[in-house]
Amino acid sequence: NPPVIEEPKTNAEKIAAAGWEERQVSDEITWKYAYFTDLFSSNQSVTVFEIDLNSDNLSLAIPHVNSGFIKTSDAAWSVGAIAAINGSYFDTTNGGSTTFLKKDGTVVTQTRSGFTWYRENAGFGLDEDGNPVIIQKPSAGWSSTSHPTMLASGPMLVMNGEEIEQVDQAFTQNRHPRTAIGLTNDNKLIAVVVD
Repeated sequence: NPPVIEEPKTNAEKIAAAGWEERQVSDEITWKYAYFTDLFSSNQSVTVFEIDLNSDNLSLAIPHVNSGFIKTSDAAWSVGAIAAINGSYFDTTNGGSTTFLKKDGTVVTQTRSGFTWYRENAGFGLDEDGNPVIIQKPSAGWSSTSHPTMLASGPMLVMNGEEIEQVDQAFTQNRHPRTAIGLTNDNKLIAVVVD
């Protein structure tokens, strides 16, 4: 009898069994891509950057515009990046960030009044040495963070290895293109874009 090949059933099994396309972008950066036809009952395009932070040849940047729009590729070009993702929320009419952004110690944007709290309860930033950090929103607000560069976003999904319970709202339940970023225990930055 021929062996029975069982198709993955759970979404986690589908992700693990995917035929991921993979390229080494640089010594520090690996690009991975998979297209799914039935992940969470839909078509999903998933791009992952795995960045080894143990290299002295690596630097991170958070370029931005105060108004208007900039393509992710143009933002990458402006800082000489070899890999880039989009991040946080922007004004779809006028451009620019709608959440807290501090760059090199200067507050560029405060979160707009009335912005839903769970959409900006996480922050990705750079410490004084340019190392990436991910933090929860401080109780005293984003302006109280000591990190010189910080971009607020959300919702936060995982903190210290623990899954964060999400509010039961359409925003957290409905499918939309999303970007996520995380840090691993072995000093890697994982950047994921799902569309």
